[in-house]
Parts: sequence; C-alpha cells; structure tokens
Amino acid sequence: MNQNTTQEADKKREYLVGQIKTVLNCVESSIIKVPTAKDVALEVALCCPTRLFAINTTYKVVSLCLDDSRENVLCYLMYDRVHAVPLPIEQISPEGLDVIVRWLKDKQLINTCYPSPIPITGKFWDFIEHALPDYHARYDVLRQSELQLFIDGQESSAIGLTREEAISERDRILYRIYAEAIHAFTRPPQKASCAPKTSERLYEQILAEQSKGYKYLLIYRNQKELLERLDNKLYTISDTGGKYLCDLLKPEYDELADNLVILDRNSLDDDRECMSDWVLAEDACREEVISKRAAVILTEEEWITFL
Repeated sequence: MNQNTTQEADKKREYLVGQIKTVLNCVESSIIKVPTAKDVALEVALCCPTRLFAINTTYKVVSLCLDDSRENVLCYLMYDRVHAVPLPIEQISPEGLDVIVRWLKDKQLINTCYPSPIPITGKFWDFIEHALPDYHARYDVLRQSELQLFIDGQESSAIGLTREEAISERDRILYRIYAEAIHAFTRPPQKASCAPKTSERLYEQILAEQSKGYKYLLIYRNQKELLERLDNKLYTISDTGGKYLCDLLKPEYDELADNLVILDRNSLDDDRECMSDWVLAEDACREEVISKRAAVILTEEEWITFL
C-alpha cells in the first residue's frame, strides 16, 4: 500500500469515526443501543486482534457510546452469548465502520441530527445588524449560510469538508460575529480625526505602508468593494501562538500551503485557539511568510491596514 493510498484510508477512517461521534453527541445520553436478534444483528470485524477477539471473524455490536471524556467512541461487542466488552472504535476495521455508518443512515440518525446553529433570538440578530451595518454583505456571514446549507444536506459549493468540519467552522464564524457585534456596541465612541482626508495624507499613508516591505499594497474604496474583488482570494494567517500574523493573496497562500509552511488548523490535533483557519507551521518560517504579505487600505473609511 503506497503512501497516498494509506493517507486516503486514514482520511476515510477519520471521516467515518467522525460521523459516528457526531451522532452520539446528538442523541440522548450519548448512547445508541443496537438490536442483537439474529435477523437484525449488526456485525463487524476488527482490524487487529485483542486478547478476547480475533480478526478472522465478526462480532455483534451491542451499543455505541462516548467515554467519560466525551472525546472517544466505545463500541461494545458480544464476547460470548451473555457478555459484552467495550473496545475503542479505532479497533474496528474500515469495513466494520462502514457497516455501522450505513446502519446509522438506515435508522435516519445521520443527516438529520446535526446540531442547529448556536441558539439566538430574532431580537439579537436585529442587534447584530444594527451594530454591524454591513452585516448582509459580509463574506463571513455568507460563508456561514453556505456551511449551514451543506450541514443540512442541501446543495452548496462548500466542497472538501466533512459535516463535522463544516459544523466547527460555522460555529467559529458565528461566535466571532457575535463577539464583534458586542464589541462594536460597547466600545467608547472614537474621536473624529482633526486632520481632513486629503490626497496628500493618502499619499503619505501609501508611502508609509510601502516602506514596511509588503509584497502587495491593495487599495479599495470600502469593504464592499474589497469583498467583491478579493472573495476567496485573501487568506488570514495566524502565528504559531494563534495570534494574527498577516494576510496573503491566493497565489502566495497556495505556494506556502503546498510547501507545508502554513497548515490547515482543522488538520492539527491540538487545542490552540487561533483567530484563523490557517497557521504558521513553525516560528522559523515566519519571515518567509511575512515577505509575501499583503496590506489593504480603504479610502472611504478610516484607513484599515492589515499589518
């Protein structure tokens, strides 16, 4: 088995386990009992032998549940006619995982039990719209709507994500929007600048940004124009600590991602809190990424520069 085949198999296993885990997070008591009668029994094989189970036979599934940490899935298998033994779901063969997922779909537990968006009242949506006047035109708002369509099993262009990944990204976007709206409402009013906006000041601002060594200096009238021109073309990168590092245009992003200089945070097994979905692989790569960064100036608003 070559490396690509192994990676595809690992990805499929991760996806199947993720579907099972999502279902368990949505059902009462996080447990699913499986009938063991001969005509409806659910039987699976293992991918490796254990002290009690061999790999050359199949065993009846009694139940599926989450462990005490709610992070791992346990599969109870019949050891003999009266005893069931829990095993980590990772010990079930890929074919066995596929059998379990098909059974869950047949029972209509998959595609119908995914969590709804974070509960929020109509009044609070009105508050968000009041606090963020550009709310309906924002890319992140459109993105979370697109993700919700995908989660609900409808048509969507959100390709390349599992539903578990889509749920996680949707919730991050919603929390960020809520936090931004609250911050916009509670922050003290800013003093208006005494100096008028003139072409000379704008020229000075552009020269100042150019002196910082940006690869690109992008100038737009307002955020709406920015989103129209850079939709799916501007990527925000976090540093190794999860804090904002810089913004990249798509060609530079693709190059650095292909070389594993920046990583998709969803593929990492860690608990870092990051402000974006892409993170710097290691501190040694910082200058390489910074050298390809882009800056943006909005000329009809207070100048916004992505440092």
